[in-house]
Amino acid sequence: MKMVILTSAFPPEAEGAATHLPELAQSLQERGHRVQVVAVVNRQEIRDSYPFRVRRISRSQFPLVRDARILMHLIRAARKSQ
Repeated sequence: MKMVILTSAFPPEAEGAATHLPELAQSLQERGHRVQVVAVVNRQEIRDSYPFRVRRISRSQFPLVRDARILMHLIRAARKSQ
């Protein structure tokens, strides 16, 4: 199954959920699911080495632009799903 996790808490954020979401996504990936994370974060330029795709969207963008980018990523993911 293809899954998209939309979150506002993902490393390097220090929130509780941010520490658990990579583990959840990796666990789902190991069970045969194709996982993609769309994260609204403070810093966008981070390089990840996760076994799943991470799309970071800057929280500092104008809200309408930010929300449009989130929606665009979700629509793309939905089109690629079965």
